[in-house]
Amino acid sequence: MGGEGSIAGMIISLRNNKALLGKKRKAFKDLPVSHDSKKPLVYDSKMSEEELQQFSKKLKREKLVRDLVWVVVIFIALAITGYITMRILGI
Repeated sequence: MGGEGSIAGMIISLRNNKALLGKKRKAFKDLPVSHDSKKPLVYDSKMSEEELQQFSKKLKREKLVRDLVWVVVIFIALAITGYITMRILGI
């Protein structure tokens, strides 16, 4: 019968994925976040309202910068692609 190599590859892939799960879980194990399936996600830190607002502003600012960088990178990639296409087509 054929397919033994495919099955062996599948078993190895599943074993490798299972090994990776332990590493991922260890990375998130020490976070101060509790999660219960019946309750919403809650952050267990003792932050004042002002510190929480500053932290929120900082996260929003970082997200804005990250989004702007992506927009610039995509624009440059499109410009280069357009330039190369025009050069190839001779326009």
